[in-house]
Amino acid sequence: MKTFVLATLLVLFILELNAQSPNLVLNPGFETLRANEKLNQANNLSILEDWSSPALTTPMLFTTVNGNIYDPHGSLWPFRARSGANVAGINVYGGTDVAPLREYIQGKLSRPLIPGKKYYFSFYVHYHCEGASSIGIAFLPGKMAAEAVGILPLQPVSWQRELNKYAKGEKTWALVRDSFIAYQPFTHFVIGNFFSNQDTRIESNGFDHHFAYIDDVEITEAPDAPLPVVDSLEQRKWQRNIELAAAAGVATPKPAALTVYFDFDKSTLRKEEVARLDSLATLLLAQPALKLDIIGHASSEGADQYNLALSQKRAERVHRYLIRKGIPAQQLNLDARGEKEPVAANDTQEGRAKNRRVLLIPAGE
Repeated sequence: MKTFVLATLLVLFILELNAQSPNLVLNPGFETLRANEKLNQANNLSILEDWSSPALTTPMLFTTVNGNIYDPHGSLWPFRARSGANVAGINVYGGTDVAPLREYIQGKLSRPLIPGKKYYFSFYVHYHCEGASSIGIAFLPGKMAAEAVGILPLQPVSWQRELNKYAKGEKTWALVRDSFIAYQPFTHFVIGNFFSNQDTRIESNGFDHHFAYIDDVEITEAPDAPLPVVDSLEQRKWQRNIELAAAAGVATPKPAALTVYFDFDKSTLRKEEVARLDSLATLLLAQPALKLDIIGHASSEGADQYNLALSQKRAERVHRYLIRKGIPAQQLNLDARGEKEPVAANDTQEGRAKNRRVLLIPAGE
């Protein structure tokens, strides 16, 4: 009996591990290079796929040579990448109060964050000679390329609160892990120290700079239930990053046109369509100035007036659902066209199925 119970618990544990959310960070270990790029012993991070610098600084990509991390100044440091062969390297402290020394790396997510959802953020850090604290993560609606040096005035949602000292020997990589609630459906993120020299803890300052190697960045959706988005201070942080990104030329993308399909003579939402509406709602929440047209349609079975009323019910059902997801009614325009604007022939079953729809498009398009 005990053997059976232990076996059952083991199976449940394995299933739980397999059910964990995937890592949303693209190229999380810095291993994939851009097309036609080659790795050498002194690399700019720009040769990587899905990674870049958000400012004018030039973070480095270091690689393992003969089991050690190679420094382009000519040294082999007695540690290796936590996984794979490559690590990113950034300055996180130093300079003066007027001209602080900072570098940042910018990554991309495989899909937008879901507002109200809890996420876990983690990375591994190895400091070069002297340890420090305060490396954090800030999110953006798109890729940023600011004409700036020094501290980026972004608002981090999570950061390294503990001072991780320079380590030698086997345990050279320290795990930094935290959680946060998403307040916007952002797609990009920036990692680095967003705090002043005075607000950064350091182990010592024998070299007047602190360099950090980073590996295995991970952002996963927590299995916990979504939490209500109510913290006004955190909301302001995310909104502030939108403003800073816009000043740097980052445009928040408009949602693409979406078609929601319905069953014959029905106005109820299919389960598979609900998830698509949820994704649309996250984009609308991030763009309160954007108005959306919701246009109902029907196939040609039945009388014209009946089909017009049915298309109206379908549009109203989508309209009500988006309002329940937090979209203000004034952001949504409602319309119904009945059977007047088919997108496929009504003389086949497949064609009629395509015409039983609601079209959602940004207003004016």
